[in-house]
Amino acid sequence: MADEGPVQNLCEETTCSICLEYFTDPVTIDCGHNFCQTCITKTWGKSGGDASCPQCREPCQQRNFRPNRQLASIVEIVKKFSLQVARGAEALGRVCERHQEPLKLFCEDDQAPICVVCDKSKDHREHKVIPKEEAFEEYQSKILRHLEFLNKQREEILSSKLKGETESQNLLKRTDMERREIVADFKQLHQFLEEQERLLLAQLKELDNEIKSCGDQHIAKLLKEMSSIDDLIKELEEKQKQPVTEFLQNMRSILERCNENENKTIYAIAFPPGLKEQIDKFSKMHPFLEKETKKFKDVVLSGPQGKKGEEMVIPNLVLAVYGQATTQATFHSMGFSFANMQQPQYHLGLSDNISCCAYVMGVERITSGTHSWIVNVGDEKFWAVGVVMESLRGHNIVNLNDGIGIWAIARISTGAYYASTPPGISLGSSPSASTLPLMFNPRGIQPKRIRVLVVYEAGLVIFRDADSDNALFTFNALFSGEKICSFLCMGK
Repeated sequence: MADEGPVQNLCEETTCSICLEYFTDPVTIDCGHNFCQTCITKTWGKSGGDASCPQCREPCQQRNFRPNRQLASIVEIVKKFSLQVARGAEALGRVCERHQEPLKLFCEDDQAPICVVCDKSKDHREHKVIPKEEAFEEYQSKILRHLEFLNKQREEILSSKLKGETESQNLLKRTDMERREIVADFKQLHQFLEEQERLLLAQLKELDNEIKSCGDQHIAKLLKEMSSIDDLIKELEEKQKQPVTEFLQNMRSILERCNENENKTIYAIAFPPGLKEQIDKFSKMHPFLEKETKKFKDVVLSGPQGKKGEEMVIPNLVLAVYGQATTQATFHSMGFSFANMQQPQYHLGLSDNISCCAYVMGVERITSGTHSWIVNVGDEKFWAVGVVMESLRGHNIVNLNDGIGIWAIARISTGAYYASTPPGISLGSSPSASTLPLMFNPRGIQPKRIRVLVVYEAGLVIFRDADSDNALFTFNALFSGEKICSFLCMGK
């Protein structure tokens, strides 16, 4: 019994960790562990991916192994030795404690080895009893099946774990990318809104100054009239104190002056109509901004779970109201890139029929130098790009004509291209032109990006295809020192 521990250890060291039997044709892999050649071949064949040691899980770059003949010899010795030990142990006392008979049988009901006498006793008479060798083979077969299933289940769990970790990393990368894009988008939106706020407040400041100026002028006029009346009152009071002869002198002149004052009308303060109209424009802007803000909040709060096809539209134009209506134009497909100047923000002006087209004028004023920018017109059916006189800001533009200070080229829905030479390009219900179309497109290739180049001192407005660098059209303009700004018009 004292030798049982070392013997058991020796048996375990000569047992394959896969099949739990003595090694058969043992082989050694890279990490130093030993397995039956058949067992390791089958295990690696099922794994599919990179090979690894079934015992320590260390990856094996190459599925190679080498026979271990010394271990094979030791296994045969251990088999014989363990058989002798088993027989010796049985002879030394592995017998039924009750009947002192060898334990040759196995009771499946009690799950315990018994002797032949126990089998006949009433305790086991109705039980299912089989030879212990048969029980050993039966239960060993069950254990092997369970081991095979558990090993397979373990491999599936490892595969699922790896797949889950990979998917988790991919999703985290996507959320990180979305996080950066959202930060960039809102930073741009904040910058745009702050710029528009400064612009509108500056316009209101100009209105304040003009209102104060009108008020001051009116008060100065009233004070002048009051001073004249005070002088006349003082003269009349002194006249009353004079003797009769002096009193009657210059009476006609005094009475004429009194009559003139009586016929004068003291007018209420009168501000120019344009001031009130400009204030009304700001008032009309509030409902639109409140509506768009609510729409923006609703879309943001709905998050990515919104309805299929729902688009988050962020207002990207501050409106200047021209006429009776206020509306929004969202230029989805047109992008801008500018060189030698800051990218302009825009005010929106409306043509007579807003369902057809709308135009925007850049905030940046050009008064000197050379300026260039690119407009991405894409596949829009109608568009017009160029420059416009600053003095036209606030006017309802219905015709693009260089005679009134608009230098542009346009594409209308028929697919033809025109320059804004007289009689110009109409922005009515169906944009059209009666001039000869431009002939820069002999192969039917539509320019996708238009480069606008302004050389202010030379009075040149040059249009080129930004991709092919082909010349499209050139205006010889007369700016006369006036401010000009970029212009964009689009429609359906």
